[in-house]
Amino acid sequence: MAATNDSGDQHLLLRAGRYEDALLKPVPRDDNILEARNLTKCFGSFAAVTDVNLTVKRHSIHAMIGPNGAGKTTTFNLITKFLKPTSGLLRFNGEDVTQLSAPAVARKGIVRSFQISAIFPRMTVAENVRLALLRPARLAQRFWRSERGLSALDGQIDELLKKVGLRQQRNSCAGSLAYGHRRALEFATTLALDPELMLLDEPTSGLGHEDVDRITDLIRVVSADRTIIMVEHNLSLVSRLADQITVLARGRVLAEGPYETVSSDRRVIEAYIGDADD
Repeated sequence: MAATNDSGDQHLLLRAGRYEDALLKPVPRDDNILEARNLTKCFGSFAAVTDVNLTVKRHSIHAMIGPNGAGKTTTFNLITKFLKPTSGLLRFNGEDVTQLSAPAVARKGIVRSFQISAIFPRMTVAENVRLALLRPARLAQRFWRSERGLSALDGQIDELLKKVGLRQQRNSCAGSLAYGHRRALEFATTLALDPELMLLDEPTSGLGHEDVDRITDLIRVVSADRTIIMVEHNLSLVSRLADQITVLARGRVLAEGPYETVSSDRRVIEAYIGDADD
């Protein structure tokens, strides 16, 4: 039997608007953990992103960069289902997740952090992590538990805090942490959800040089056994970490490839600093 090109056939089906037919074609599990095809999001007559195609390799660090207003956050929100696409297809581990809700994709292993640190400032560092661990342990709805029952999670808490460098701050109030340590705590709470795909929204935003180095090292550590997609304006960090980079401009994919390729692309240079001939 002659081999068929499923990805090419599905692309043609999607371009023709035959979404249901495309879904009928089986997609084997492979090295691509996430695939977006022709993702489009319109707000009224304004198209925030148009025909975005994205392929993310398993166990890689994939960066999305671009000037302000490029559509990076909208694309992030489409992947994590905070927004539903106007059209297009999104697959996670070969499964169509286009129409799933944000909680549903989170349960499948897609978890994001936010640009603004999201912690409970009046709780201790350990309590923040414990609360996050209760969800995958199916204990989140059991509020009235004995101290002995909750202490069963102490080993996991200590392991996560050690990984992000916060073991010594275990019993500190989260609100008293320096901003860089708060970001590290958010990493710990995100890891507590055991994500297969972790999305980081400007992880070094607002950090000083020392904390940027800390978060850079932390991203390397947590990427050892999971896939990371990050939106980041710090191109020095991107050049050191990213295996693959997607450049967005005006809601469309402008270029894609390793840093050496995209950083020398004339279209990318123009998107950031304007036409060199002007």
